[in-house]
Amino acid sequence: MTCKFKIVFLLLFGTFLLQCNKDDSEEIVDPVVEDEKTGTITDPFYAVLNENSSLEDYWDLYVKDAIRSGKPDPR
Repeated sequence: MTCKFKIVFLLLFGTFLLQCNKDDSEEIVDPVVEDEKTGTITDPFYAVLNENSSLEDYWDLYVKDAIRSGKPDPR
């Protein structure tokens, strides 16, 4: 092999190695997911509950919701 061929080969091989070592940690972000707004979906049925509601209030609402969903009365 000639000296010029070795130099060209080394330069091309070095360029190949540099291209392979690029930082792949860049995260690809889906633009559809990025624009998605997050919000709270609240069932108005449960709007009667608050931080002062008792366990019995939760249970009564659970029973009403079960009946509303077509399930038999769980009592």
